[in-house]
Amino acid sequence: MSRLHMLIKDVNEAYESFTFHEVYHRLHNFCIVDMSNFYLDILKDRLYTFRADSKERRAAQWVLNEILMAMTRLMAPVLSFTADEIWQHIKDTPADSVFLTDMPVPRTEFIDDKLEARWAKIQSVRDEVNKALELKRSEKFIGNSLEAKITVHAQDKELREMLEGYSADLPTIFIVSQAGVSAEGEGPHKSEDIPGLSITVEQAEGEKCARCWNRRLSVGTIAGAPDICERCSKAVA
Repeated sequence: MSRLHMLIKDVNEAYESFTFHEVYHRLHNFCIVDMSNFYLDILKDRLYTFRADSKERRAAQWVLNEILMAMTRLMAPVLSFTADEIWQHIKDTPADSVFLTDMPVPRTEFIDDKLEARWAKIQSVRDEVNKALELKRSEKFIGNSLEAKITVHAQDKELREMLEGYSADLPTIFIVSQAGVSAEGEGPHKSEDIPGLSITVEQAEGEKCARCWNRRLSVGTIAGAPDICERCSKAVA
Protein backbone atom coordinates (compact mmCIF):
# COMPACT_ATOMS: atom_id res chain seq x y z
CA MET A 1 0.00 0.00 0.00
CA SER A 2 2.93 2.33 0.61
CA ARG A 3 4.19 1.74 -2.94
CA LEU A 4 0.69 2.29 -4.35
CA HIS A 5 0.20 5.61 -2.60
CA MET A 6 3.68 6.77 -3.62
CA LEU A 7 2.65 5.91 -7.19
CA ILE A 8 -0.56 7.93 -6.81
CA LYS A 9 1.45 10.89 -5.50
CA ASP A 10 4.04 10.73 -8.30
CA VAL A 11 1.50 10.27 -11.11
CA ASN A 12 -0.69 13.13 -9.87
CA GLU A 13 2.37 15.39 -9.78
CA ALA A 14 3.32 14.31 -13.30
CA TYR A 15 -0.14 15.17 -14.62
CA GLU A 16 -0.07 18.56 -12.91
CA SER A 17 3.30 19.39 -14.49
CA PHE A 18 2.25 17.97 -17.91
CA THR A 19 5.17 15.50 -17.90
CA PHE A 20 3.12 12.72 -19.44
CA HIS A 21 6.14 10.53 -20.16
CA GLU A 22 6.60 10.32 -16.38
CA VAL A 23 3.03 9.03 -16.06
CA TYR A 24 3.87 6.23 -18.50
CA HIS A 25 7.17 5.34 -16.82
CA ARG A 26 5.70 5.33 -13.30
CA LEU A 27 2.76 3.12 -14.27
CA HIS A 28 4.91 0.80 -16.38
CA ASN A 29 7.53 0.33 -13.66
CA PHE A 30 4.89 -0.30 -11.02
CA CYS A 31 3.25 -2.97 -13.18
CA ILE A 32 6.50 -4.72 -14.12
CA VAL A 33 8.81 -4.28 -11.13
CA ASP A 34 6.49 -4.03 -8.14
CA MET A 35 3.54 -6.12 -9.29
CA SER A 36 4.60 -8.73 -11.86
CA ASN A 37 8.17 -9.39 -10.70
CA PHE A 38 7.41 -9.34 -6.99
CA TYR A 39 4.00 -8.87 -5.41
CA LEU A 40 1.86 -11.01 -7.72
CA ASP A 41 4.59 -13.64 -7.83
CA ILE A 42 4.69 -14.19 -4.07
CA LEU A 43 0.92 -13.77 -3.66
CA LYS A 44 -0.07 -16.77 -5.81
CA ASP A 45 0.30 -19.32 -3.02
CA ARG A 46 -1.96 -17.34 -0.70
CA LEU A 47 -4.63 -16.74 -3.34
CA TYR A 48 -4.63 -20.30 -4.69
CA THR A 49 -4.25 -22.41 -1.55
CA PHE A 50 -5.55 -20.52 1.51
CA ARG A 51 -9.16 -20.86 2.64
CA ALA A 52 -11.51 -18.53 0.76
CA ASP A 53 -12.54 -16.89 4.04
CA SER A 54 -9.06 -16.70 5.58
CA LYS A 55 -7.86 -13.33 6.85
CA GLU A 56 -4.67 -13.55 4.77
CA ARG A 57 -6.45 -14.27 1.49
CA ARG A 58 -9.15 -11.66 2.08
CA ALA A 59 -6.48 -9.05 2.92
CA ALA A 60 -4.65 -9.83 -0.33
CA GLN A 61 -7.88 -9.52 -2.32
CA TRP A 62 -8.63 -6.16 -0.70
CA VAL A 63 -5.17 -4.82 -1.59
CA LEU A 64 -5.47 -6.06 -5.18
CA ASN A 65 -8.85 -4.37 -5.51
CA GLU A 66 -7.42 -1.10 -4.17
CA ILE A 67 -4.56 -1.33 -6.69
CA LEU A 68 -6.92 -2.09 -9.58
CA MET A 69 -9.27 0.79 -8.75
CA ALA A 70 -6.42 3.28 -8.35
CA MET A 71 -4.45 2.23 -11.43
CA THR A 72 -7.53 2.29 -13.66
CA ARG A 73 -8.23 5.88 -12.67
CA LEU A 74 -4.57 6.89 -12.96
CA MET A 75 -4.29 5.60 -16.53
CA ALA A 76 -7.67 6.96 -17.68
CA PRO A 77 -6.43 10.32 -19.05
CA VAL A 78 -3.89 8.64 -21.36
CA LEU A 79 -5.43 5.18 -21.92
CA SER A 80 -9.06 6.24 -22.04
CA PHE A 81 -10.73 3.34 -23.84
CA THR A 82 -8.65 0.69 -22.04
CA ALA A 83 -9.34 2.23 -18.63
CA ASP A 84 -13.08 2.47 -19.22
CA GLU A 85 -13.25 -1.12 -20.49
CA ILE A 86 -11.44 -2.31 -17.36
CA TRP A 87 -13.84 -0.26 -15.24
CA GLN A 88 -16.85 -2.05 -16.74
CA HIS A 89 -15.49 -5.37 -15.44
CA ILE A 90 -14.88 -4.19 -11.86
CA LYS A 91 -17.63 -5.05 -9.41
CA ASP A 92 -19.22 -2.48 -7.10
CA THR A 93 -17.64 0.62 -8.63
CA PRO A 94 -18.78 4.02 -7.31
CA ALA A 95 -19.78 5.21 -10.82
CA ASP A 96 -20.85 3.79 -14.19
CA SER A 97 -17.74 5.14 -15.92
CA VAL A 98 -14.19 5.77 -14.77
CA PHE A 99 -14.59 9.30 -16.16
CA LEU A 100 -17.32 10.01 -13.62
CA THR A 101 -14.90 9.49 -10.72
CA ASP A 102 -12.14 11.61 -9.22
CA MET A 103 -8.45 10.87 -9.50
CA PRO A 104 -7.15 8.91 -6.49
CA VAL A 105 -5.54 10.97 -3.75
CA PRO A 106 -2.43 9.73 -1.91
CA ARG A 107 -3.07 8.86 1.73
CA THR A 108 -0.04 9.82 3.79
CA GLU A 109 -0.86 7.33 6.54
CA PHE A 110 -0.01 4.52 4.12
CA ILE A 111 3.34 5.96 2.99
CA ASP A 112 6.18 4.56 5.09
CA ASP A 113 9.73 5.33 3.93
CA LYS A 114 11.33 3.03 6.52
CA LEU A 115 9.10 0.13 5.49
CA GLU A 116 9.93 0.71 1.82
CA ALA A 117 13.66 0.78 2.57
CA ARG A 118 13.35 -2.48 4.51
CA TRP A 119 11.49 -4.20 1.69
CA ALA A 120 13.98 -2.87 -0.86
CA LYS A 121 16.68 -4.77 1.06
CA ILE A 122 14.52 -7.90 1.18
CA GLN A 123 13.98 -7.69 -2.58
CA SER A 124 17.74 -7.36 -3.09
CA VAL A 125 18.27 -10.54 -1.07
CA ARG A 126 15.50 -12.22 -3.08
CA ASP A 127 17.35 -11.31 -6.28
CA GLU A 128 20.43 -13.10 -4.95
CA VAL A 129 18.35 -16.14 -3.98
CA ASN A 130 16.87 -16.23 -7.49
CA LYS A 131 20.38 -16.23 -8.99
CA ALA A 132 21.36 -19.17 -6.78
CA LEU A 133 18.16 -21.04 -7.65
CA GLU A 134 18.64 -20.46 -11.36
CA LEU A 135 22.18 -21.85 -11.16
CA LYS A 136 20.96 -25.00 -9.40
CA ARG A 137 18.14 -25.31 -11.92
CA SER A 138 20.63 -25.18 -14.79
CA GLU A 139 22.63 -27.92 -13.05
CA LYS A 140 19.45 -30.07 -12.86
CA PHE A 141 19.79 -30.12 -9.06
CA ILE A 142 16.21 -28.84 -8.77
CA GLY A 143 13.30 -28.45 -11.15
CA ASN A 144 11.08 -25.66 -9.89
CA SER A 145 11.96 -23.49 -6.90
CA LEU A 146 9.54 -25.30 -4.55
CA GLU A 147 11.92 -28.27 -4.59
CA ALA A 148 14.50 -26.13 -2.78
CA LYS A 149 15.48 -25.33 0.77
CA ILE A 150 17.34 -22.02 1.12
CA THR A 151 19.79 -20.89 3.78
CA VAL A 152 20.75 -17.22 3.69
CA HIS A 153 24.14 -16.68 5.32
CA ALA A 154 24.25 -13.04 6.43
CA GLN A 155 27.35 -11.78 8.21
CA ASP A 156 25.91 -8.29 8.55
CA LYS A 157 24.07 -8.27 11.88
CA GLU A 158 21.52 -5.62 10.91
CA LEU A 159 20.57 -7.43 7.70
CA ARG A 160 20.45 -10.80 9.46
CA GLU A 161 18.18 -9.55 12.24
CA MET A 162 15.89 -7.90 9.71
CA LEU A 163 15.56 -11.15 7.75
CA GLU A 164 15.00 -13.13 10.95
CA GLY A 165 12.09 -10.81 11.69
CA TYR A 166 10.47 -12.13 8.51
CA SER A 167 11.53 -15.76 9.03
CA ALA A 168 7.98 -17.13 8.77
CA ASP A 169 7.48 -15.32 5.46
CA LEU A 170 10.82 -16.12 3.80
CA PRO A 171 9.64 -19.33 2.05
CA THR A 172 6.79 -17.31 0.49
CA ILE A 173 9.06 -14.39 -0.43
CA PHE A 174 11.63 -16.69 -2.05
CA ILE A 175 8.96 -19.10 -3.42
CA VAL A 176 10.68 -22.14 -1.91
CA SER A 177 9.46 -24.85 0.44
CA GLN A 178 11.82 -24.01 3.30
CA ALA A 179 14.07 -21.05 4.10
CA GLY A 180 16.17 -19.88 7.00
CA VAL A 181 18.82 -17.36 8.02
CA SER A 182 22.20 -18.17 9.51
CA ALA A 183 25.13 -16.23 10.92
CA GLU A 184 27.34 -19.31 10.56
CA GLY A 185 29.30 -20.55 7.59
CA GLU A 186 29.25 -19.41 4.00
CA GLY A 187 27.18 -20.59 1.06
CA PRO A 188 28.47 -21.52 -2.42
CA HIS A 189 26.67 -18.58 -4.04
CA LYS A 190 28.33 -15.37 -2.88
CA SER A 191 26.68 -12.05 -3.59
CA GLU A 192 28.67 -9.51 -5.56
CA ASP A 193 26.34 -6.69 -4.53
CA ILE A 194 25.58 -7.36 -0.84
CA PRO A 195 28.71 -7.66 1.34
CA GLY A 196 28.82 -10.74 3.57
CA LEU A 197 25.79 -12.39 1.95
CA SER A 198 25.89 -15.91 0.54
CA ILE A 199 23.28 -18.54 -0.30
CA THR A 200 23.08 -22.31 0.13
CA VAL A 201 20.54 -24.25 -1.95
CA GLU A 202 19.59 -27.76 -0.80
CA GLN A 203 16.88 -30.25 -1.65
CA ALA A 204 13.76 -29.43 0.38
CA GLU A 205 12.81 -31.91 3.09
CA GLY A 206 9.59 -33.90 2.92
CA GLU A 207 7.26 -34.99 0.14
CA LYS A 208 5.47 -32.84 -2.42
CA CYS A 209 1.96 -31.72 -1.45
CA ALA A 210 -0.46 -32.52 -4.27
CA ARG A 211 -2.42 -29.32 -3.61
CA CYS A 212 0.11 -26.52 -2.99
CA TRP A 213 3.20 -28.29 -4.43
CA ASN A 214 5.31 -27.33 -1.42
CA ARG A 215 7.47 -30.06 0.07
CA ARG A 216 6.38 -30.67 3.65
CA LEU A 217 7.29 -33.17 6.34
CA SER A 218 3.59 -33.42 7.16
CA VAL A 219 2.71 -34.95 3.76
CA GLY A 220 1.75 -38.58 4.34
CA THR A 221 0.86 -38.06 8.00
CA ILE A 222 -2.70 -36.70 7.61
CA ALA A 223 -5.40 -39.32 8.17
CA GLY A 224 -7.74 -39.49 5.19
CA ALA A 225 -5.57 -37.12 3.12
CA PRO A 226 -2.17 -38.77 2.67
CA ASP A 227 -1.12 -36.71 -0.37
CA ILE A 228 -1.53 -33.19 1.05
CA CYS A 229 0.22 -31.20 3.77
CA GLU A 230 -1.15 -30.14 7.14
CA ARG A 231 -1.76 -26.56 6.00
CA CYS A 232 -3.78 -27.69 2.98
CA SER A 233 -5.75 -30.21 5.04
CA LYS A 234 -6.94 -27.34 7.25
CA ALA A 235 -7.79 -25.24 4.18
CA VAL A 236 -10.06 -27.89 2.69
CA ALA A 237 -11.58 -29.09 5.97
